[in-house]
Amino acid sequence: MTHVLPTVEKPLSLFPQASISSPCEMYPPPRLVRAERWLTVCFVMEYTLGGTLRSRHPKGTHLSLEQIVTSVKQLASALDYAHQQRVIHRDIKLDNLLLNAKDEVVLSDFGLAVVQRTLDSLSTQNPAGTPLYMASEQIQRKPCAASDQYALGIMVYEWLTGEPPFRGALFEVFSQHLYQPPPS
Repeated sequence: MTHVLPTVEKPLSLFPQASISSPCEMYPPPRLVRAERWLTVCFVMEYTLGGTLRSRHPKGTHLSLEQIVTSVKQLASALDYAHQQRVIHRDIKLDNLLLNAKDEVVLSDFGLAVVQRTLDSLSTQNPAGTPLYMASEQIQRKPCAASDQYALGIMVYEWLTGEPPFRGALFEVFSQHLYQPPPS
């Protein structure tokens, strides 16, 4: 279930009726909220009316270098913050990037995200994500922060060329990610 809350300047409790020992804390953009009990991570974000980057730039669209740099800086900042919190998104793609009222990129859909407690803690995760954007280590059940960064690179390739570097049936795409360099 998604909860849409306004941006606030102080900590807030997301679920006052729940038995959470400490209140959730609101952080600056990308607005990650962490509940400390049971390693539960909640994500609260602003209400975004601008649609997704995919709807703004449909498949086959080439973006200007200026548009790409602006979007990459914003997304890289959000990913850096998430990774500092040990959150690995695992489904970075244009459909999961929203645009707010200021046309800023907002990372969304943390439904496949995992919290990495140690370097070895994610070594048994089932492959999850969108195959066109999945890194080889994610396909091999070992997602890490670099998996999200790889997906960002795939998106940049798509913005520059109008199409993702790898295409085909599911296992063809997996094989291409695992064994082939992106086309030049």
